[in-house]
Amino acid sequence: MHGVGVLLGGRFPVGPVQRGHPDVLAVPVVTGWKELGFTPKYERYDGGTQAQKGPMTEEQKAERKTLIANNREMESATKVRREFVKTLLSRKTAPKGWQYFTVHAITHDPETASGYDGKVATEMIGAKTGEDADRWGWNPLRDHTAKTTARPEFSLIALICAGYEKTIQKDSWRSAEKRHFHYLNQLTAWGYTASAVEKIIIDKHTTDTE
Repeated sequence: MHGVGVLLGGRFPVGPVQRGHPDVLAVPVVTGWKELGFTPKYERYDGGTQAQKGPMTEEQKAERKTLIANNREMESATKVRREFVKTLLSRKTAPKGWQYFTVHAITHDPETASGYDGKVATEMIGAKTGEDADRWGWNPLRDHTAKTTARPEFSLIALICAGYEKTIQKDSWRSAEKRHFHYLNQLTAWGYTASAVEKIIIDKHTTDTE
């Protein structure tokens, strides 16, 4: 049976609704859709999938188990990775090859410079982030660089690293994007020990050439 669901001001009304009301949204619906044999077009769990019909197969269970385990490992790796960068940038001299790393990131992965998280970047260089986290447009890295001209190369490296970090999600190992390879590969060159799930990203592009 088909019907029409009417939403008024964010809630369903209890009385009749006049046509043309500016707050009325009429949505066509099918009542009893399960009994009629319909299924949702999409049904998602972590990672996304089409609607599951019937019980999961053993192969699907194994894939699900791997998905959950790798997502958790990626979340743990993020904490370790950021701590490594923080330690790296606490040294007296900037890591070897930082100039090429930053210019390569800006030219090949420009979102790292335009969409970085200022708080993460500031924490990476060990500077205070301040107490204005709720202020619109707040960027502690900008505030930091406005106060001092010391060690600008470290702020730049942190900016780029924070930009990459913002694009890495817990399931990034599935897509294994080239931009994430650029970042992880450079960190390993600087002494970082990649986790097994991060190596999935690195291994996919190790033999690639630009």
